[in-house]
Amino acid sequence: MVRAGELLSVLFDERLAEKVRNMTKLFASWKTITIEERIASAFDHSHIAEFERNVLLIEADHPGWIQILQTKQQRLLDNFQRRFPSMGVRGISFRLSRGPIRRIEEPREEIMEKPMGKRETIIQEDTVPTTFEKDETLKRIIERLEKSLR
Repeated sequence: MVRAGELLSVLFDERLAEKVRNMTKLFASWKTITIEERIASAFDHSHIAEFERNVLLIEADHPGWIQILQTKQQRLLDNFQRRFPSMGVRGISFRLSRGPIRRIEEPREEIMEKPMGKRETIIQEDTVPTTFEKDETLKRIIERLEKSLR
């Protein structure tokens, strides 16, 4: 017989894993979104720093980039809301970065050899980027998320 505590633990672990996957995808989507909104060069000068209280905080390395991003603020918000409806993104705010711009890469395609010599493209969506493990800000966000689920 399965105890209630064990069942709840499994459910919370699955919910937490899903939240972590969604959060990673949210942070990693910045490059694609800047390209779609025709401000691809902003990607090299900005990143998503936090997602707290349903507001995205985007940091840029120069006030001029903040101004450019602000001109696209509503379109960026609409894009995030369309891509991540379950995350409940309600707003975007901007601030000047205090350090280097950090990157979280989108899942990449890898070519895998099949036994018969055929090649197959596989998109690895469930893998966590290596930069995730080194990103202290994202680690803190996930730790706060885990605490809030308890």
